[in-house]
Amino acid sequence: MAEEAGIGRATLQRLERGQSVQSASLVKLMRALGLLQALDAALPEAIELPIVELERERRRTRQRARGSGRRARRAKTAEQPWIWGEEPGAGR
Repeated sequence: MAEEAGIGRATLQRLERGQSVQSASLVKLMRALGLLQALDAALPEAIELPIVELERERRRTRQRARGSGRRARRAKTAEQPWIWGEEPGAGR
């Protein structure tokens, strides 16, 4: 079986004992046994990393500040007419 799969005999023995081997060796053995479809069924299509979910949640809850910035200043000045000499620091 090891020769047919293209892996070493010791690697096959480790697999039989449930010990760890390289992923490539496991795939080669599964291919030789006709079990690659079982691997597709066992693995999820996508793995969602926890940090990605945290970033997505942070972006969802984040809001812009209200009542500050250029638009707020424009609205404030639009309420009161500007008069010469009334700007801060004028005539002092």
